[in-house]
Amino acid sequence: MTQDSCVYLTTSRINRLFRPLRAKCTALAEFVSVSTRKRAAVSVTYSRTTRFASAHVFVDRDVPPLALLQPPEALRSRIHLDRTSMDNLQLSRKIYDVRDAFKNILQASLGSTAVRGHSGPSSLAALCAGIVGENLHDDVEAYQEGLLQMGNDTDEHAAMEFLDDLYEAVPGHYRSFAVTSHAVSYILDVCPHHPTLLTALLDTCLNHALVKESQFILRALFKAAIRSTGQNYTPICPLAHHAHSNYLTTLRDICCSNNKSTICLQLDDYTFAALLIDVLAESGAGSVEAWTSKAVAKLAMQLQTQSFTAFIRLCSGLANSIADAEHQSTRRKSKKIDDIQPDSNAPLKKRLVKWVKSALDRLHSQFSSGDTAVLSADVSDNFNAVVDFLLLAMPLHFRAVQDFSDPSSANLTDAMVCLGTYCLAAPLASSLISSDLESLVKLLHSARAGTETFDTLVSLVFSPTPASPLLDKEPSSQSSTPTPPPESSIPHVGGLQELRRYARALRSHDIFHLEASLWSNALRHVEDILLTSNSLPFMSKPVTAVDLDAIRKELVRRVERAEARCFGARNASRLAVAPVTQPGDAVPSPASTHMFEAREPHRGEEYVWEEMISSWVRKTPVVERMPRPSKRRKVDLDSPSDQSGCRNSLSKSRLRRSQSRDSHPCSDSIPRARRSVSSTSLEVSPTVTAVASDDFDAPLSAGSTSRSLSRSPSKHRRQDELKTLNCTPHGQREAQSRARRISNFATIVADAQMNRIVLHPERKSEERSGSSDRSPQSRKSTAAEAFGDRRYVTVKRTMSRSPVRSLCTADQLSSDDALDLFAYRSSSPSEP
Repeated sequence: MTQDSCVYLTTSRINRLFRPLRAKCTALAEFVSVSTRKRAAVSVTYSRTTRFASAHVFVDRDVPPLALLQPPEALRSRIHLDRTSMDNLQLSRKIYDVRDAFKNILQASLGSTAVRGHSGPSSLAALCAGIVGENLHDDVEAYQEGLLQMGNDTDEHAAMEFLDDLYEAVPGHYRSFAVTSHAVSYILDVCPHHPTLLTALLDTCLNHALVKESQFILRALFKAAIRSTGQNYTPICPLAHHAHSNYLTTLRDICCSNNKSTICLQLDDYTFAALLIDVLAESGAGSVEAWTSKAVAKLAMQLQTQSFTAFIRLCSGLANSIADAEHQSTRRKSKKIDDIQPDSNAPLKKRLVKWVKSALDRLHSQFSSGDTAVLSADVSDNFNAVVDFLLLAMPLHFRAVQDFSDPSSANLTDAMVCLGTYCLAAPLASSLISSDLESLVKLLHSARAGTETFDTLVSLVFSPTPASPLLDKEPSSQSSTPTPPPESSIPHVGGLQELRRYARALRSHDIFHLEASLWSNALRHVEDILLTSNSLPFMSKPVTAVDLDAIRKELVRRVERAEARCFGARNASRLAVAPVTQPGDAVPSPASTHMFEAREPHRGEEYVWEEMISSWVRKTPVVERMPRPSKRRKVDLDSPSDQSGCRNSLSKSRLRRSQSRDSHPCSDSIPRARRSVSSTSLEVSPTVTAVASDDFDAPLSAGSTSRSLSRSPSKHRRQDELKTLNCTPHGQREAQSRARRISNFATIVADAQMNRIVLHPERKSEERSGSSDRSPQSRKSTAAEAFGDRRYVTVKRTMSRSPVRSLCTADQLSSDDALDLFAYRSSSPSEP
């Protein structure tokens, strides 16, 4: 509709045109409301329970909720069959009466010679007049409500005068745009949204090239098809009915037909998909059933082959619906632990996974079929649409999905990663603006890689269509071009070249974890094929076992090199795998070869190659140990420095253990046995403090039959000993070596053997003589034999004064101390 086709309309003529339309709309609304009340009043009383049959009227009779009523001329022949045919006839008559009144308004406002078909964009004045007409009915209702609030009666004449004033404000040449918009908005506000009425109005608007009005009616028709209204009498989404699997495709053929012979207006597929997505986003609970219905699936299949940009728009709408549903489910999540509900968005995610895979298949077929140097504008538009979808959907999915262990979420992530990797390696990736390319790389960096992440992409590469084989065909025998010499024993497989292109694109942007996952998945895919059929589908003819093994080894090398770059191992250059250069690969430079070594790995994420298991393992922190001192030579045991070294080589832990073994608390009345540094005898001296100190040395024992008891010297003698050690160079070196000494297993065993305590020593001399006195010969230990000519002394004290447990007898111990029982040879003390 253009300005030239419009007719100058006065306000009085506009009122005469709207008078029959208002009457027809009111009659239709009243008829539907009355029939609804009558149907709800009918109840079934011959059953055990009384129930209303209104919710089962159409279900029991298998009438589809979106079925269209035939015109009244076709229904007159069926009125004698049943009561329903009579009701349908009356309803159809009133619906078509409204359609006819609307047609009269269009003919009066547009003229009998109105131009059919879309003649170009409307002017700014026409758009403004249309917006005014859309809101005229709402403005009149608001004016009447204002009169009621002021206490005045709502007079119809006052409302008509207000409407005339509004029309007078619109220029005469543009009132036709306001009249058509006003008529459509009035019908949609007053009449029930029956599918038959909306379809009839849509056909009328398309025939008169009313673009804006056609979109309004199509939007209302989508709402009626998705939302369950009172006229449908069905609790589910009407679009999910099994009889409406072709509803959207049929509606698309009406609105977006590519048949040039038609003279009516044709909407584009992108607008059709956008209106459907907007209604689905507002539908709430019915959107899940609508998205997963067969009608939407068939529409997506048709758009994928005929209008790829509209198909990508549909994928974006589904991604937004999933993100919104995830956000709402998170907010409504119950605080009870036992209240575990299944994921209601799993069907939506499965549907989106299928659509993303089909988009990848379509892009791959388009780039493989034509020359990559000269690509059509449609391919460029499709590529840009896919990149826009990824930039929109990937952040929404990664932010909304919290549990990636869900199979549906993991599959959706894998599908998006495959599509993003293909776009990153596509020839048109260089044409993207820098911000979009950086965003795509950032999203791929944040993606999680698994063992089956690139299964879709690898399967697409290794299972090509006959039109795009991945193996270059061998030259014909009749060709005069000589066969070039083979560059490698591996057959020139086009599939590996394509995989190297993907890996090179990921490597150039430092996405090493996805590169390793790509080669690992390719290796697993090839091994599965070899195990099942022993042949590869991308081969033009069967290959030998040697060639198949060469392909597998090549993939193994690629996997190991990719893992080395991924884990950032420092010893990757020492791997047993030699670098392999294939045709099409750039020669690696030393800087690029050790690039992964220069990268600073994240803390706790450093890996090293383990030769024993031939795999990468997490690197454990290396504990730097102190340098061990050199072993001490055996020197003369008679020297004073040797004696002081033997006495001072005990560690602090051994001193603590020796102190804990002493069951007698120290007191001033109990003397201590100490050995002088210079003398060769043991002497008894009273202790200074009541608590055991570090001056106590554990007894040294070299055998089980006898032992020698040693005590640390007194305080002043110990100072003399330290002075003696510090004054000699050998003593200083020995003290420094003991200070930084690190105990090992051998020294611990030796210390344990020397410091053991024998609770029941055998005293053969005491048993033979029966006296408590010991001879000096019986007090010699086996340590005397071990140390050679070392002289041991006798104890210059009496047994009654000795507190040493190994030299005590049964009659010298107190029976009040339970720990003293360990000093006896048996469990009970002997009688005196």
